[in-house]
Amino acid sequence: MDASSHPAEQELLQQVRWIQGVAFAILRDHEPAQDVSQEVLLKALSGERRQGRVLRAWLAAVTRNVSISLLRERNRRESREFRAAQPEELAAIRNPLEGHSRCTEDRSTRLINSWISRKG
Repeated sequence: MDASSHPAEQELLQQVRWIQGVAFAILRDHEPAQDVSQEVLLKALSGERRQGRVLRAWLAAVTRNVSISLLRERNRRESREFRAAQPEELAAIRNPLEGHSRCTEDRSTRLINSWISRKG
């Protein structure tokens, strides 16, 4: 069966660009907007649409909800990655010479003293 044999599917296909536009307005990124539009179309084709509602109103609500979920997921992931990276960064700040086995304590002391004397 092709899309032209189902008026509802044909009507949905006519709304794809509009759905992508709504998603892009929220996400400000084309690739995630396309992902959102695909998810919205899958929801519509799977029969999740409530009967009696205007198609565009339903599509707008679903597109908004899926887009916001995607933003929240992205924010949570970025927050987790930031928290996970902090201990490594803090360790480097606490002891910047750590991990440099060639740099002996005497040499690092000389480097620090040299730096201090140039500043003073």
